[in-house]
Amino acid sequence: MKKTKLLSLLTFLLFLSLSGCQKTPEKKTPSSALPTPPSDTRNTPETITEEIFWDAKFLPLEIRYADNLTPTEQKAVKEAFSLWREEIGENTEKTVARIQGETPAFESEYLEDFTDNTIGIYFFKDLFPSQNKNALAITRYEGYIRYKSKTEAIITLDHADIFVNGFTFNFTDKSTEEGEEDLSSFDFKSVLLHEMGHLLGLSHSVKNDSVMRPSITIQTVFSTLSQEDKDLIQEKYPRNSAQENMAAFSDKGQRIEIIIELKKNGEEETYFSFLGGAKEKTSSDSKISFSRLMSSRG
Repeated sequence: MKKTKLLSLLTFLLFLSLSGCQKTPEKKTPSSALPTPPSDTRNTPETITEEIFWDAKFLPLEIRYADNLTPTEQKAVKEAFSLWREEIGENTEKTVARIQGETPAFESEYLEDFTDNTIGIYFFKDLFPSQNKNALAITRYEGYIRYKSKTEAIITLDHADIFVNGFTFNFTDKSTEEGEEDLSSFDFKSVLLHEMGHLLGLSHSVKNDSVMRPSITIQTVFSTLSQEDKDLIQEKYPRNSAQENMAAFSDKGQRIEIIIELKKNGEEETYFSFLGGAKEKTSSDSKISFSRLMSSRG
């Protein structure tokens, strides 16, 4: 009897030992409980890269400034452009952009009204779009998002304008003694240097000496480009004029508007919106933050 009980106990212990050696199968999550990936992430700004190029068909860019600029302001436009053009010229035989003279000045509450065949630099003095009234200046693009995959895309531009807000803010030439002493005005040339960098397709820099840093104050005066500015613009051209860079991306994309607001004290913001077939007025409520597009570069 005792032997029978002992045998039964040993058999039971052996069973437990063998059971412990077997790997417990993993509990699988039902497929219905797994998160379903979105069928199309093209409308998700966080998935889009920040590469911005001018479509080669629109080069060279013919830039015009509004005819309401004073001779001093016109000089600032030409000097700011020359600094960028000098660096581009060292890196490509093809003309990328040039100043073509004046264009008729007009002002509108809607920046979409400036979508035309002119790449313009406009100085608003009597009004400024209410949704952008706190911006020192704006660069506005139109173009297409062209996709290589759901997470890889580039922006190809076919139109851009620069708008300086002379309605809300004062601007002057701070290279003069009088301008240097003016503590209520921003340096016109410094603002243009920054905006022209955007117009040419550059994003931001975190370097303090870069004109592309997202910070313009009353004390800011840029008289030259930093070494990083030169490196960035030379890297951008002539690379963006080569069709091979777009070969891997779709021929057709979604029409897009991008607005970059330069606010005082480094509060720059970027917005985008997809444009439909019909021209519509864009309000601040319909814009979506596109911070990844112009993310800071180290």
